[in-house]
Amino acid sequence: MSRRIGPAALLRDFHRTRQELPVEVVTLFDARSAIEAVASGEIDATFRCVMAPEQLPEGIKAARVLDESHLLLTGPRHELAGADSVTPAQLSGYRIWIPGIVPGTEWAAYYQELAGAFGLKIEASGPNFGTESLLETLAESAGLASLMGDRVRLTWPAECDLRRIAVRDPVPAYPHSLVWRAGNRHPALAALREFCDATWHQEPGTWVPESARSEVPRLPSLELALHRPVGSQSGYQGQGGEHGERAAAGTAPRPPQADGKGPLREQNDNV
Repeated sequence: MSRRIGPAALLRDFHRTRQELPVEVVTLFDARSAIEAVASGEIDATFRCVMAPEQLPEGIKAARVLDESHLLLTGPRHELAGADSVTPAQLSGYRIWIPGIVPGTEWAAYYQELAGAFGLKIEASGPNFGTESLLETLAESAGLASLMGDRVRLTWPAECDLRRIAVRDPVPAYPHSLVWRAGNRHPALAALREFCDATWHQEPGTWVPESARSEVPRLPSLELALHRPVGSQSGYQGQGGEHGERAAAGTAPRPPQADGKGPLREQNDNV
């Protein structure tokens, strides 16, 4: 999984509070493969952007646990570099570069809906040369900007002089859900669900895709599902690019343990 994005921080916070519970992290590429792994018992849970309840396999449950707000990322020469904040409407007409958008993924669907809602020009062109290359390109460009999650952990050389700018009125946010298999009695999974339930809150003034806007009940009873999309092209960046990053962690999946013993096998938004 990517260690930079919001669900990774959420999982670290959980582990700090329950260090006696073993957690094993693995990487799977997209929501479809991750949910299939949950259904088969190869992993116990995954963090994913999920919508459309009718598309979840039978016996799979999901609950929204984190809305990761976007920040605008620009270089010092960009027209908006000096702004304290911007609105999504103000971004219309600017080039927002997110080469991490991969066709057919849930994050491609998210960015497609975001672009349509606010008239944004989100580009996924060009090869993916990694995070460092992206940051260098933004630092040198007067015309390109990107989006990143507010909990994404990024550092860059001081000479890049990149700017993180708040996006408000409304705040666009990527909705992460915890997905698990009904009947999985792993004690660490139960603890993780309780932790996510306790920490989940929906900020006022937040924009999420239409299919994620319904009232969110408590974790044990909520059922949501995968929003299967149409997308763009590969690489990394911001929220979507992190979703496109394929940094592996943990070990290859093992057969499920029916007694609930062993470490909790969790898979984060490839993302």
